[in-house]
Amino acid sequence: MSEWIKWEGGECPVPPNTLVEYRLRCGGSSTYYAGSIAWDCWDTGLDIVAYRVAEEPPRTITVNGVVVPEPMREAPKQGTYFFTVGFTADIEVGGFHWYGLRWQERALKRGLCHLTEAAAITHFEALIKPSRRN
Repeated sequence: MSEWIKWEGGECPVPPNTLVEYRLRCGGSSTYYAGSIAWDCWDTGLDIVAYRVAEEPPRTITVNGVVVPEPMREAPKQGTYFFTVGFTADIEVGGFHWYGLRWQERALKRGLCHLTEAAAITHFEALIKPSRRN
């Protein structure tokens, strides 16, 4: 695997179809395709602070025939910003700080939590795919 490269924001530094591993200011990390990641810095916990070209493909699951990024399997550090697929018709995807609350633990156990909004949206759309066909 390549060395970590410090990142302070700007245009995507690699071709969009390049698989990259990246670290967030909040302490989270993930692996995804560069063209699907927000590379600008907004002075938030979701800013990318370092990246490197990944050699392994990201882990995925299949939901209703749609391949989506694998959800979080372990609780993140206290205060980490994460996204969850909504529990009600009013909320498709919500962003929250992790505090280990009961509902957060349930969402994690059910495989509905992601570190990126794009992954949570993809997951949500896969979950509702059958209902959109009607």
